[in-house]
Amino acid sequence: MAKIARLCNPTPWDVKLPWDKGVMINVPGFGHADLTMQQMDDFRGNKPGSEEVDKVLDFFGLFLLDSDRPYDNQALEALERSLNIKNAELNERINHLRGQRSFAGVKDTDEAFEETLKQMGLTGLRLKVETLKNQINKLKEIVGPERERVLRPQLDPKRTIFVLNPPREFPSIAAMEFFLEQNPEIAAKHKSYQEQAGQTASTSNVNTLESSLHDGASVLKGT
Repeated sequence: MAKIARLCNPTPWDVKLPWDKGVMINVPGFGHADLTMQQMDDFRGNKPGSEEVDKVLDFFGLFLLDSDRPYDNQALEALERSLNIKNAELNERINHLRGQRSFAGVKDTDEAFEETLKQMGLTGLRLKVETLKNQINKLKEIVGPERERVLRPQLDPKRTIFVLNPPREFPSIAAMEFFLEQNPEIAAKHKSYQEQAGQTASTSNVNTLESSLHDGASVLKGT
């Protein structure tokens, strides 16, 4: 897998994630947010609290883009995770409300109960559940019964810049080094990724970054 610094949002709703000291990561509906090197590092797995961060991303339907897999496949999986969480929450809250009103001896008409749901904000959650179901059905038609996993052949890490979206493989190491010399900002990001992965970076020997990008997300600062 080749997770890159792009947080994707396949839902129609804008999402704002608190990150650090009042900084928000804004991920527009049907859009994405390109993360900084530091933010990307916070989304890597194997850190304390990473399971909680995964739950937050799953609730909103967000995912870190894997450049080795088709976008639609990843979007479908993220939407399904979000639907499962939202649908479970909706059913739990409705059943709890019915139980409370029944215990209190309240006999609701359909209209009265619907108004109660509206006042509690549950009609909005129910609408999101239905929207997700429609999206998932449409994506399933596009993806088909077999969800292809591999988007392209393995990239050669010695001549690939993984901080580009999508990662770019050069015909030779010399070509990549020349590109980096002409693009110092990209070269700095490329070096930063190597350092985060615990690798020794140099312009003459470029190592792979893929081993440092694990599945899942990790703790968001400030959450």
